[in-house]
Amino acid sequence: MSLTTHEENGLVYFTSPLLDACGRIAHGFSTRKGGVSKPPYDTMNLAPSRGGDRPAVEENYRRFCGAVGIDMRRVVLAHQVHQTTILQVTGARAGMGLWRERDYTADALVTNERNLPLVVFSADCGIILLHDPVANCAGAVHAGWRGCADGILEKAVRELERLYGARPERILAAIGPCIGPCCFETGRRRPPAHTASLWQGGRAVP
Repeated sequence: MSLTTHEENGLVYFTSPLLDACGRIAHGFSTRKGGVSKPPYDTMNLAPSRGGDRPAVEENYRRFCGAVGIDMRRVVLAHQVHQTTILQVTGARAGMGLWRERDYTADALVTNERNLPLVVFSADCGIILLHDPVANCAGAVHAGWRGCADGILEKAVRELERLYGARPERILAAIGPCIGPCCFETGRRRPPAHTASLWQGGRAVP
């Protein structure tokens, strides 16, 4: 299913029609358009650790979160290390990664709390947003080649099931923009670790 493109005052982002149809979950996949960061991070840099221009990153979050309809003060940012750690996010971690120091590493975040935006990052890796509308829980997964090979997506689904009573057959999955077969090939062996990279990507909130 194709993503829906949104444009607001120069800000461009995508949403999933599958999740849009639920009417209960705010989400979006950012692009590099619509922010204030200077080259080479122009313009929508959402990574606080990159670029060194903190006011610009904060303004970018203000713009993006305002467009998507989420509270930028409560965002929780993944701390990605290309492993399969799934973090259960509660309100106690609201603001971590942007306004507060993180005390964790995690390539996927899950929650069932409202108004708790989950943020994961990607350049060419996949971003997968998960939502069970009955159990009212959500997950955001950084799905790089290494994480996928080690089962991060399956693990995230099991955590939604274990923690919140989600059912795999009910879970909706939205796949964000990522590198395609035209630009990336692998053989039967895994590629070396240094081929994976991070930058910015999608986020989800119940």
